Amino acid sequence: MRRLLAAAAAVALFAGVVPATASAAKAPRDFYGVVAQGGMNLTDAVMMNEAGVGTLRFHFDWRNIQTQPGRCQATAPTGVCDWTELDEAAGLFAVFNVRLFPYLLNVPWFIDADSNVPPIRSKGDREAWSDFVSAAVRRYGQGGIYWRKFFPDQFPDSKPKPVTHWEVWNEPSDGSYWKPQPNATEYAKLLKLTGRAIHEANEKADVVFAGLFGTPTEDNNGIRAFNYYRKAFAVKGIGKAFDDVGVHPYGPTMKRVQTQMGWVTEEMKEAGLADRDIWVTELAWSSSEPPTILGVGPEGQAKLLTTSFRYFEKMRERWNIAGLHWYSWQDLPDGYPLCEFCEKSGLVTYGREPKPSYYAFQALTK
Repeated sequence: MRRLLAAAAAVALFAGVVPATASAAKAPRDFYGVVAQGGMNLTDAVMMNEAGVGTLRFHFDWRNIQTQPGRCQATAPTGVCDWTELDEAAGLFAVFNVRLFPYLLNVPWFIDADSNVPPIRSKGDREAWSDFVSAAVRRYGQGGIYWRKFFPDQFPDSKPKPVTHWEVWNEPSDGSYWKPQPNATEYAKLLKLTGRAIHEANEKADVVFAGLFGTPTEDNNGIRAFNYYRKAFAVKGIGKAFDDVGVHPYGPTMKRVQTQMGWVTEEMKEAGLADRDIWVTELAWSSSEPPTILGVGPEGQAKLLTTSFRYFEKMRERWNIAGLHWYSWQDLPDGYPLCEFCEKSGLVTYGREPKPSYYAFQALTK
């Protein structure tokens, strides 16, 4: 996450004009979330608050925080780990009543030249990852050092919004994010390692099993979600490693979304995990036009956002749906090669102009 554009003093000027959150929505505010797709600033925080965004899922990137080997510290903003940008982000969004929901992903150069190699293949890698995760939780989790020591000085009239949920990796069933190729048993090892570090640092924290897309491409060694969940859930003792389950039920229609939700809920039931919360950590359609994958146009995007969110609100108690994260908050610049639908998946344009989907989101939360 790039350095935020507003200093603490500037943000404080806005704190007094933050509108109160309406209580019309049946679900709590944290139920309604978005995913960051690039840098965030004060404009984003203000617009998210106005839209009723409760949680901001974002990439918690080890590479950018720790650029040198050593033991990551939790107590100081700078040192082996540099927390300054994250301090700014956590504080700014807390002022505007948005809770950060990080997904822990990627490794720095001193672990591997390929950032998508999981940190589990040597004792040194595992220790370095555990130190980093522990420091992050002790700094930003409930009762964390940042909230006790630094936030009150930066924003004396604001309420802390500590991180309560930590998602471990992103789509590890896809070969893009797990090298040399996806392996559910290996992911279970990472989940156990990470879950232990998180729970030891803060026993109140929720560890979230990474969100999976239903059908990653076989050309990229992708593993279908139902097979991946089944293999990972079957690993002995895995249930103690995590609290909640993530899912990315992308599909061109709501029927396809429902099918993928059926896959994960069935596998959870078979594994004795039906009582766990589910987070839909990514869900989207694009405002681009067909034949772009998931492209449905601006009005179609708004309509499907409303339909899908109402569906998950309805299923909230039956499936223990804890929250939804729309992918994404903002569009990418033209031609940015992330994914075919990502460029126009935002609720706002790259220049931060609201799209019909922004107002659809706002109508649901207000």
